[in-house]
Order: sequence, then structure tokens, then C-alpha cells
Amino acid sequence: MGRRSTSSTKSGKFMNPTDQARKEARKRELKKNKKQRMMVRAAVLKMKDPRQIIRDMEKLDEMEFNPVQQPLLNEKVLRDKRKKLRETFERIVRLYERENPDTYKELRKLELDYETKRGQLALYFDSVKVCFLPFLEEIETAAVTVTEIGMMWMTTKATLKRTVKKREMKAWMVIRD
Repeated sequence: MGRRSTSSTKSGKFMNPTDQARKEARKRELKKNKKQRMMVRAAVLKMKDPRQIIRDMEKLDEMEFNPVQQPLLNEKVLRDKRKKLRETFERIVRLYERENPDTYKELRKLELDYETKRGQLALYFDSVKVCFLPFLEEIETAAVTVTEIGMMWMTTKATLKRTVKKREMKAWMVIRD
């Protein structure tokens, strides 16, 4: 879109000098308002705490990837909330990238740690889900309470921990010998 002349109308007719002056004043006012809006947005972003945003995303992940309890919120709502939080975090990171490179690096590291934890949580959730697939088929046929599912999950979790601990002990014994 090209710039239009302030001395003519859309159809190309010559414009009254008073209207020309009004048009130029409006143009300057819009430019000033744009600068003010940008400053307000930057100030609002500076007031937000990026660590709190990461904590909020972690809470959403814990809610979504909890194998014992169904999430309180719908999957779409969780996805939308996470998307909003991520966009806000990205805007904050871009702001700090220009103004404070040290904080920018720290925030990128924080984001990487969050992504790692989220990946581990998702992997754990998927493995528990696969582990309980046979039980879920039984649950559909029989009336099993949520507490019984929780008990099965806790038992499986304890068994997995013991198995991992035994493997670590065996590995340690091999290394020691």
C-alpha cells in the first residue's frame, strides 16, 4: 500500500487547504499514538514476571499429565491457556533480548529447563498410560473406583522405583568390583 498525498483526495481531486491541514494533523496524531501504545505495551511486559509465567505453564502441565486424576479443564482450554502464556513469555524474551542480553540468556535457559521437564512429564504420563492399558479395559467392563486406580498406580510406581534402585545397586556393585 502506497502513501497517499495530503493535497488530493482518493479520486485525485484537489483538496481544500483547511482539509489538508486537518489530514496532516491527523497523520501526526496517529504517529504519536502509535509510539505511546508501543511504550505502554513495553511497560506492561516489563511488569510481568517471566518466572511466574513458567510456573503457571508447569501447573498446567501437572494438571494435563496427571495419570491419577483427569484434568479439571478441557484439553482445548489447557492448550489455549498454554498458548497465551507462551506468547507472553516470548514477547518478554524478545524485549529482554534488545534491552538486557544477560537476562535474555537466563530466560532462554529457564525455558529450556521447562521444556525438558515438560518432555519428561509427558514421557512419564505416556508410559503410565501404556502400563495401565490392560487395567483400563478391565475398568470399562467392571465398576472400579478412582481410589482403586490410584492404588494400582502407586503400587506400579513403587515397583518401578524398586526395580530402578536394584539396577543402580547392581551397576554400582559392578563398578566397585
